[in-house]
Amino acid sequence: MKNNNTAVIHRLIRRNLKANRKRNFFLVAAIALTTLLLGSIFSIGFSILDSVKMEQLRLSGTTAHAAVGRPTASQLEQLKQLPYVKSVGTGYQVADIRNTPEMGGAYLFLHFFDKTDWEQFRAPANTDIMGDYPQAEDEIMELLLAVNRRGNTVLLVTHERRYADLCGRKIEISDGKI
Repeated sequence: MKNNNTAVIHRLIRRNLKANRKRNFFLVAAIALTTLLLGSIFSIGFSILDSVKMEQLRLSGTTAHAAVGRPTASQLEQLKQLPYVKSVGTGYQVADIRNTPEMGGAYLFLHFFDKTDWEQFRAPANTDIMGDYPQAEDEIMELLLAVNRRGNTVLLVTHERRYADLCGRKIEISDGKI
């Protein structure tokens, strides 16, 4: 024997919804607010995690996971051959000015990074910072020449003849002789 209660069930639902409109309104509002609250909590949480990650990245100054001090050319080639090393870049501190009275006790460091080191490891740590980093090949040399024209002594050590030719006084070292 078939029993079709669909019409009776629909009628009961309609009567229940009409009789309890206030309760239903608060129930729907509570569900909507709970959904909004949970979405906000997750959104704020992920934003905080991203901020902490970026802060740690900027404090370390690089996205690199390891560093080797003063590697030789053969050591760099060995690193590049390792299957678990994705990329290898080099960076060197090429100049520093320490605790000069004219600078108010500030320290200034000049670093050289090859293209791989800059693009893959250093630049991601320097996002959303006002100003520009040198892009052109001679931009640092132009800066050093401007500093020198203002009366400051600049000591430049280079293998590039074109940079040495820009300097007023040159001291050449060849085969260990000055």
